[in-house]
Amino acid sequence: MFIKKTATALIALLIFGAFFSLSAQQRAFALVVNKTGMGFIIRAGQKKPALINDLLQEADEVETSAGATVTIQLSSGVVCQIGPATKLRINQLSRNGQAVNANMNLTRGSVTSQANMPAGSRIQVVTPTAIAGVRGTEFIVEANAQSTNVLVNTGEVNVQDPSGTNSVSVPAGNKATADAQGLHSAILEKFEKQKFEILKKFEEMRQRNFDAVVEQKRRDQELIEQRRNNPFNRPQPTPQPDPNTPDPNNPPPVPENP
Repeated sequence: MFIKKTATALIALLIFGAFFSLSAQQRAFALVVNKTGMGFIIRAGQKKPALINDLLQEADEVETSAGATVTIQLSSGVVCQIGPATKLRINQLSRNGQAVNANMNLTRGSVTSQANMPAGSRIQVVTPTAIAGVRGTEFIVEANAQSTNVLVNTGEVNVQDPSGTNSVSVPAGNKATADAQGLHSAILEKFEKQKFEILKKFEEMRQRNFDAVVEQKRRDQELIEQRRNNPFNRPQPTPQPDPNTPDPNNPPPVPENP
């Protein structure tokens, strides 16, 4: 009897722990804080121009044309600029308290990030040839189908091959390249260091009241959806007159007596 009660209590504890863990993970949103040129958001197969203060959520994609950029903010301390001719998908985006967890798929192009994250935060950028794991740093990921470059300005990034078999830690002032020959590390060259100059503008782009703005935009979207789905808010068809009903303003002619 004691063993049975103990087993039952253990199962209940595991179920409660799993429920608590899932409930602690809150749905999160990213906010478009800046754009140049033509950038687009793709959601559920629908493509629309990206606008400042647009919200992004899990499974959204961002595409930019040549010469265009879209800058998004994931939390109060994480800003990412999606570079020209880039395609990026948000695979996962959640919050646990102030900690942010994000997984993004970079098919092509580049993303430049400044990530000042609370403890417990984690960002992953997945490309065709590498996985970059970030816990708080300034970094750039450049990717195409054949290779990936990870440049680190401050902090440290762990770079793995897609199988996770090989990995390398990239400290500040260094880079890693992942291609058909494997993983290679080197010191940043001068022109690569200059790519981080854009970070000086991030402070101007950053939304300081991030949580409040995202919550207001989320409520606005919910209200729009509710109105759209409410049949009483849909425009009603204009009733068409019955052709057999005489028009009082235009009575038929009275026939003349023969």
